[in-house]
Amino acid sequence: MYAIPITQPGKTPAYTLEDVRAHVATYSGGDLATVSGAPFSIDTVEFVGPEQAEQMTHDAAHGVVASDDLVCIVRLTGPFSGQGMSLAPSARKRWSPTYATLVFDAHTGRPIMQGFHD
Repeated sequence: MYAIPITQPGKTPAYTLEDVRAHVATYSGGDLATVSGAPFSIDTVEFVGPEQAEQMTHDAAHGVVASDDLVCIVRLTGPFSGQGMSLAPSARKRWSPTYATLVFDAHTGRPIMQGFHD
């Protein structure tokens, strides 16, 4: 993941929902490669506060998003190939998660976290 370009300097958020969709649509390969090689779909793009970010990431954003931060949450549908993911040594087969969640700082556009789930 790389930062979303700022298109609204001095404003919060510093970019639009359309900017996010265009930026994320350029991602391919790595963690976000799909099983079929077809593009993933962008399901939702939302600007939310820390409490909602924690709920939307099943508490994975707890302690990662500051109490006064605004973030952008992007939800994607794959299924993803898992080719860039680390697996536990005991894993017997590669996991191919159905969904991905990306979290970006709404002020700077920098990526904060990403997660995968079924």
